[in-house]
Amino acid sequence: MSLKNVRDRNDSNQMRDLLNHAPSSGPQEPGDLPRGENSKPPPKGSAAEEESDRDKEEKKGGEEGERRGEPMREREERTREREEWTREREERTREREEPTREREEPRREREERTREREEWTREREERTREREEPRREREEPTREREDPRREMEDPTREREEPRREREEPTREREERTREREEPTREREERTREREERTREREEPTREREERTREREEPMEVGVSPSGGAVWLGEELALMRRGLEYREDPGELQFGPRHTVLINLLDFKKDKKLRPQPGSNLWNSDHVKMPNSTRNTFNKQGMFGSDEKLRWDLIKKKLSKLSNVTKSETIEEVIKSYNVNYKTEWKFDALHKYFETEEPKRELFRVVKAMAELALKLPDICPKAIPLLKQGTSHSLTLSQEQISCLLANAFFCTFPHRNSTHPRAEYSNYPDINFNRLFGESSKRKQQKLKTIFQYFRSVTEEPPQGLVTFERRSLAGRCDWKRCDSKISKLHITSMGTIEKDGTGMLQVDFACAMVGGGVLGSGLIQEEIRFLTHTELIVSRLFTEKLGDCDALCITGPQCYSEYSGYSDTYSWDGPHTDTTDRDRWMRRCTKIVAIDAIKFKNEQQQFEMKNVDRELNKAYCGFKPRVQAQCYLPVATGNWGCGAFNGDIKLKALIQIMAASKASRDIVYFTFGNEELVQEIWDMHNFLQKQHFTVGKLYSVLETYCERKRSCSAGDLYDFIYHSYADLKSKH
Repeated sequence: MSLKNVRDRNDSNQMRDLLNHAPSSGPQEPGDLPRGENSKPPPKGSAAEEESDRDKEEKKGGEEGERRGEPMREREERTREREEWTREREERTREREEPTREREEPRREREERTREREEWTREREERTREREEPRREREEPTREREDPRREMEDPTREREEPRREREEPTREREERTREREEPTREREERTREREERTREREEPTREREERTREREEPMEVGVSPSGGAVWLGEELALMRRGLEYREDPGELQFGPRHTVLINLLDFKKDKKLRPQPGSNLWNSDHVKMPNSTRNTFNKQGMFGSDEKLRWDLIKKKLSKLSNVTKSETIEEVIKSYNVNYKTEWKFDALHKYFETEEPKRELFRVVKAMAELALKLPDICPKAIPLLKQGTSHSLTLSQEQISCLLANAFFCTFPHRNSTHPRAEYSNYPDINFNRLFGESSKRKQQKLKTIFQYFRSVTEEPPQGLVTFERRSLAGRCDWKRCDSKISKLHITSMGTIEKDGTGMLQVDFACAMVGGGVLGSGLIQEEIRFLTHTELIVSRLFTEKLGDCDALCITGPQCYSEYSGYSDTYSWDGPHTDTTDRDRWMRRCTKIVAIDAIKFKNEQQQFEMKNVDRELNKAYCGFKPRVQAQCYLPVATGNWGCGAFNGDIKLKALIQIMAASKASRDIVYFTFGNEELVQEIWDMHNFLQKQHFTVGKLYSVLETYCERKRSCSAGDLYDFIYHSYADLKSKH
């Protein structure tokens, strides 16, 4: 063996020993070898060199992987962003599709019904197949017998094959025709579905029309001994009335068009009716109060005149009534602070009342309590009371105790500047409020009036009422276009029995008013309005602050209480004793009694009322009173009667139509009292029934009235109702 071979063998053995004895601990890179004095690189082609190269490639590949990992993370982030954006887009799509889903619900219901029908059809087909199974089994032998015959028929089929091939294009054309006809069938199905839905919607309409037909057939519920109808139309019990139909006034609160004379904080806290603090105002926009520091008079003395407060004098004189024993004392007290009228005012009616009324001791006790109540004015009514002027819409709410205090002062004639009747006097456009006219010129009417008024003061001094009353002046902003009004004619109950105030409970009750509200209640007048102001005595206080009503004004009073029973009318009026009012109260502690005062035109010549300007005026006046204050689904019916047809010379038939038209425009039904006129019940009902059956609107009826008024000027028109009947018949014959 040569020396070279020995040396190579030693080198390989030495390398093997190093590999076998390499340390296994310590941080080493893959493929590294321990470095020492005798360390050498592995020979080329050896196993160690291959392992070292593999480790280097793996390290290089790892570095390249790290470099490639960075774009991968960016791609993943972009992928996540795209997924988030996709989710947001899907959410927006879902939101947009929700209305579509809602619209598709009826379609789904139709599809479900279609599926149900298809399932039912399948079940029926399956049952049919089940029934046919035995028949097929019975037919099998027959088919087997027919097989040889079919084999004989095969040549015939082969001859028929070319004919079928010729018929194939024809079948394809027929199939294409069927495909074109399918959209048409689908449209027809949709049309049928729409027609079904239309029929379903029309079902309630048909039911309402049937009920309307039933209502249009008049039903008499009793006749009088003379054979006339007692009432016709809707049953009174079915007319909208009661708590569920009362118009909600909302929360009681101050406002630019609402003055409240009680403390709202106390009212909302514990329903206590304490006065609202304030001060009197001596100007043309407010009531001039007796206790104002501006209410003075000049007292003559040794060294000239001295200005004194009139309220101090009133307090001194009214204090004398604490021991009153005769009516002459009342006269002396009233004249002591009304010196200018000392010789003009008479007290005959008052003295006669005290002479005939028993027991006198109890009567004088009431007078003493009234004087004490009047003197509480500065404490009970400290806040200024606004005047409800023409052309304005404003409300005034005050307590029943405040009203009683104001009326006690009116009885003792303490209100300044309210006694003159001169046309240029400061309050010439307001009704009188002091009671001096009631005390003079004794009559049977005034004796009954004094009985009614003293019953009120007896009630409020013994047990002061705890409630509120609201006086609302309404004014139309503009005239109505009646010719274009498309409101339908409202329902009607008409009766010859009963009265507005007793049988119109729970309704909007019409006061046939004078322009000066209250009319002759403090004088000799004693018809519908005066009787209402006497029995519901709190209404009289409206004369203190309500200016004369204009052509488009009305006064609505909510919450007055009834204190007296009565019978008769005008000269036959009689006070029949006290009345206990049990009417419910609303959220504002007001009695649920609602009265609207509307004044009709007083015609000297009856022909004037058939001028359209006067018809328009009456329509606007009635609508101003009937128009609801707030929007609601339904409103109280109007309880009314022969408005403006007595001393005002109105035509009953025309006034009835005017009120029906105004109530219809205001969406209110009508309860009409004819006050014993049975013939009128039938006439008005026949006309109302005719108007409803012929589908008259308010505008259409207005046009007929225009034609009638034109004919009336030339005296070529007869009865109003006959004209309406004939006009419609002529119009129908032309068309």
